[in-house]
Amino acid sequence: MGKRVAGWVWIVAGAVAVVISAVLLPRGGVASLLAALCLSAGVAVAVFGVTVLVRAEGAALRAAVSPDDARRRARRSMWAIVVMAFLVPVLAAVSVLTTVLSGAALSPANVVFVIGGALALVGGIVVAIELSRSRRGDPDPVQPGIAAPPEGDVWVVVARRDIGAMLLYAASFVGFALLLGFTSLRLIVLLLENTPAAWVVVVLLVAALSVAGGWWLWRRFPAVSVNPGLGLIRAGGRELAASEVSSARLTVASTVPGGPRTLFLTLEGPRGFRAPLLLRRGGRLVMTEVERGAALSITRAASIRLPHAPEDPKGKFSRFSHPGYVDAMQAASVVERPPRDGEELPVSLV
Repeated sequence: MGKRVAGWVWIVAGAVAVVISAVLLPRGGVASLLAALCLSAGVAVAVFGVTVLVRAEGAALRAAVSPDDARRRARRSMWAIVVMAFLVPVLAAVSVLTTVLSGAALSPANVVFVIGGALALVGGIVVAIELSRSRRGDPDPVQPGIAAPPEGDVWVVVARRDIGAMLLYAASFVGFALLLGFTSLRLIVLLLENTPAAWVVVVLLVAALSVAGGWWLWRRFPAVSVNPGLGLIRAGGRELAASEVSSARLTVASTVPGGPRTLFLTLEGPRGFRAPLLLRRGGRLVMTEVERGAALSITRAASIRLPHAPEDPKGKFSRFSHPGYVDAMQAASVVERPPRDGEELPVSLV
C-alpha cells in the first residue's frame, strides 16, 4: 500500500470513528466515556492521515520530471489541503453537536470553534471551485504570439483586477495568519469569558482586519491600461509617461512548492506608482496578442534600470540588495515570453 492510499485510509477511519463517537456520546455512562476516548482517537487518526497524505504528495511533487507531471501532482496536493480545510469545520461541528445533545450550554470556546470552522469551510469551497475550474496540462505555445500595438490615441487594458491572482498572491501570508489565529485562540476564549463586551470588540476587530486586508489587495493590484501611441501607462486612477517608469520587479506566487506559478511584472515609478502586469495565472498565459504587444511596447519605452542603495552608487550589489528586480532587457523578455512552469526565471527570487 502506497503512502497516498494509506493517508486516505487513515482519514476515512478517523472520520468513521468521529461519527460513531458523536452518536454514542449522549447515551451517558460507560458508553459516553468510551465515545469521548474514541472521539479523541478519531480526530488524531484523521489529522495523522492528512499529514501522511500531504507529505506523500509533497514528495511526489519534488520528484516530478516535467511541468505537466508537476502540475498534476500539485493539483493532488491541493486536494489534500482541501480535505484538511473541510476536516476542520466537520470536527468543530461534531464538537458543538455533542455539547448540544448533552444539554450543556455552549461556551465561548464552542462559538469560536464554529466561527473558525465556518471560515475554513468557506476557504475549502473556494479552493475546490478553483481546482475544478482549472484545466489540466499546459497547451500554451513556447513562443506566444505578439500583435503590433495600436497607433494613435488608443488605450489598451493589459491587466485587469484578477481576484484569483490576488488571492494566490495573498496565500503567502495565510500560513502566518493561521499560526497567529491558533496561538491567540485561547486568549480570545478567555477574553470572551471574562469581558462582557468582548464579543463586540472581537467582531469589530475581525471586521476591521478583513476590510483592511481587502482594501490593501485592491489598492495593490489596480487595473492597468497603456497607450502605446502616446507612451502613457495608467494604473487605477494614476497616469504616468512610460519614460518615467524607473524599475520593474518580478513576483511569483505558487499555492504549493513546485506547482503552477502566477507571474507578475510590476512597473514602478515616482511617488509610489505601481503597475502590476499579470503575465501568467496558475501557469497559463493571461494577455491576448494585442495586449501583450501593447505591454511590450510600453516596457521597451520605459527607463527601467536596477535600483541601488546610496552606499552602492554603481549598483554592483543591486542583485543582492534588491532581489526580484530586473533590468530593461529582462523586463522586455518576460513580457514577450513569460517563463513557463519549470523554466528558469531571469532572476533568483529566493
